[in-house]
Order: sequence, then structure tokens, then C-alpha cells
Amino acid sequence: MTATSRSSVFFSITAIVLMIACTRGLTQTPANDPFESRWQRTDGPVASGQVDRTWMWGPEPFTGAVTEPYLDSPGGEREVQYFDKSRMELNNPDGDPDLPWHVTNGLLVVELMAGRIQTGDNAFEPRRPSTANVAGDPDGTTGPTYATLAMVAGHEPLEENALITWTLTRNGAIGTNGNAAEHGVTAGPLVTDTNHRVASVFWEFMTSEGLVSENGQLTTGTLFVDPFYATGFPITEAYWSTVQLDGEPREVLVQAFERRVLTYTPDNPPDWQVEAGNVGRHYHEWRYTNDALPQVTITSGNDTIALTVEVADNRNLQRCGLMHRYSMLENQAMLFVFNDESPRSFFNRNTEIPLQLAWIAADGTIIGLTDMVAADRSSPDYPVSYGSPGPAQYVIEANAGWFTANGISAGDHVDVAAAVEHGSQGAIPICETLGYNEKPPTAQ
Repeated sequence: MTATSRSSVFFSITAIVLMIACTRGLTQTPANDPFESRWQRTDGPVASGQVDRTWMWGPEPFTGAVTEPYLDSPGGEREVQYFDKSRMELNNPDGDPDLPWHVTNGLLVVELMAGRIQTGDNAFEPRRPSTANVAGDPDGTTGPTYATLAMVAGHEPLEENALITWTLTRNGAIGTNGNAAEHGVTAGPLVTDTNHRVASVFWEFMTSEGLVSENGQLTTGTLFVDPFYATGFPITEAYWSTVQLDGEPREVLVQAFERRVLTYTPDNPPDWQVEAGNVGRHYHEWRYTNDALPQVTITSGNDTIALTVEVADNRNLQRCGLMHRYSMLENQAMLFVFNDESPRSFFNRNTEIPLQLAWIAADGTIIGLTDMVAADRSSPDYPVSYGSPGPAQYVIEANAGWFTANGISAGDHVDVAAAVEHGSQGAIPICETLGYNEKPPTAQ
């Protein structure tokens, strides 16, 4: 290499470094000292190239400081900031910054799976569950979504130290793949709070040591002050899934925790076999691109009761209804809006929670209530069909017993005008991802 060429290479490298530096200078930085400290501890050494391992937050935040409502924070609001992998939260800015839980990261996976936004320690705002892919390419069509994980959250755990060979398809079918045993991943410790085991590869990561930054100094220590600090408790078992990565199918082990989704890709480089999914990105898009759900008001005697509803005002949303849902908030329901007043018939296919239906005439009068049982696939009468007691233009599916518990009966009036005007806002039915047909059987 000549002196001229060496000079050219040096100039090129210098220019690239300056470009990177300038680019980082234009991006977001942690919004306050507590957020900076949390990010620096695990991800600072990764960003500086001093260690090679998966990000726990991300290279940098992708928002500035955001104020979000939280009833149990001073003034009913808290400062948060979003990273690829999660959200940092400062619930009490006057708290002790040296305490591990001074900065929290929310139960974002729970919210995405259940379809609810937590607005206080015991306060929630309903949304539709997320059908975003939990891992791999955003447009992949094979891997599980958050709604898929909700389908299997109640599945019983494996025996301790059993080899994990369970598989999970996008539509919630659990099977087995004997070839997965060659990876040697086993069912680790049982978390009794959620009745799920942590896969051995994830437990090793959650309890591992490595280079961390503390008080501006690199030191060797545990990555997390508590194994569950970053992840929360497991809320599903671990499953092998075919996930599309850069357009190619890959076999990936996926497990949902309250705060993160962890993946294990055996053919990744060793330090990147365990990774955290982009839960922060998924949650931010889900939360801020969907309007708050509208309400209907029900008048019963001198009482007026509000009910938050998802609106099903087209054929696909009506055909899907509340299929594949595993919970709803107490005062949450679905409003079906039809073009005319006619006899109606509903059935309980893939209806995983018991419901109470209100049949409503065109003028808003409730003409009758019907209790719908949850899907019982062992019954010879399944799926069960339920008919309206007369012509109806609107139907509300609420949690079992909701109307009765609130003293609502036939003859009471429902004001649906605001909800009808709001409409479905282009909502895509969950069945477009999980299917309209019968829920697939699961391995035991």
C-alpha cells in the first residue's frame, strides 16, 4: 500500500467516524439521569463496543421524554421514554435513585396480549389486542403474534428439566418437534405466580454476569440486580416457532414475559443467541396509532351506565366478533352495528370467555338478554347458536352477567349514536391473523 492510499483510507475512516458522531448527536438521548444510568449499565458497554451481546434497551431511545397518565404518580402523570426493547418509567421523581425499582419498565407484553393500557396500579383503558409479530420481520406471516401468545398463556408447564420440543404456529396450534431436542434447551425454574417455567437458555441469560457500567466505571457484575427486573415473570411457556428473519425462515425459541419477549436463535453468534424482542417499538405503535374506544350509555330507570365498546360495523369484524379473546376489562364490550333491523343469530365458535348479549332494536331499546357460554369443544352441541327474541339492529357482547349485575334488563335504552359515528376506524379483525376456523388442538 502506498503512502497516498494509506492517507486516503485514513481520511475515509475519519469521515465515517465524524458522520457517525454527528448522526448520534442528532438522535435522542436518555431523558434524565435515572434513565441514563439504567441504559448505561447494560447497554452503554455494548454501544461503545466494549462488549458484544444483545441489547436490553436498544442503541438509543427513539422518543424524547413523554408524559403519560398514571393515577398513582404525583399529579396523575409520569415521565416515560421509549426504547426499541421496552419503556423506561419514572413513577416518582422524588424517590431514591439508588433503589433498583426507581426506574421501572412496564408490563408492556401483558398489555399487548390482553388489549389494555395500564393507567394506574389498578386502572386500565381497553384496546384491541396486538397482532404484531413478536419476533422477526414485521411483515412475516409464520411467526407468533402477541394475540397468538394470549391463546397459549393458560397452557400447563412442562416438568422441570424436560427438553423443550413444543412448537407454536401463528394460529395458536401447539405441537412437538423431536428434532428440537438436539438444542438441549430444558424447562427451568417454575414461577408459581404465573405457573410457567423459564427456559434454561433464558434463565442462564437472566442470571448471567458480564461487563456493566456502574458510576461511570466498567466492572464485572450481574446483568440485572434481580433476574426478573427487565423481563418480569414468564406468562407463557417457551415454544419453537418458524420466524421470518430478513425474508428467510428460521427456527426460533420464543417465550413471553410480562415486560419482554425473549428469543433464542441457535444459529446466531453465541453472544446474540438470546435476544429481546422490539417490545418498545411494538407497544408505542400499538398505543399511539389506535384511537381510544368509544362508549355507549345505557339508561335504566334513573341510572345511566357507560360501557366502552369496540365497534364491529363490517362483515369481517362481525364474523370474527370476540373470537380468540381470553379476557376483557369489566366495563368493556363489543357493539355490532347492522344496516337494518332483522332477526339475528350468534354462535360461540372460538369464544373463549362466557358472555352476555343484549339484543337492541333500531330505536335503542333492549328487547332481550341472552347468556352465551364459552366454547366447549367436547360438547356434541358445540358450537351453540343463540337467536334474538325479535328483530334487532344492534347487539352488544359484554362479559358474562354484566347487564344483570348492573340492573339492566329488557326495555332499558342504549344510546349508540356516538359509537356508531366513531365506527371501527379501519380496525382489522383478530381473525385475519388467527383464523376464522376452529381453534387448532394443542399438545398436552
